[in-house]
Amino acid sequence: MKFSDPFKILSPNERWVPNQSQMDAFQNAYEKLLPPLVYKIRLAVAKWREENYNEASAALVRVPTNY
Repeated sequence: MKFSDPFKILSPNERWVPNQSQMDAFQNAYEKLLPPLVYKIRLAVAKWREENYNEASAALVRVPTNY
């Protein structure tokens, strides 16, 4: 998959996740918990963006526009 815009915000479902064989290669329970946790965080951030950064401070909302 080639991306034409490196700054495009990807939906959580467009991002890489480990497949079952990669999950089986993890050494401990902590490593196995990370991929599902990261996915949950990605979903929460995507929802937050869709809601126009609801409950974020004015300073935090301005940060991405300043860089």
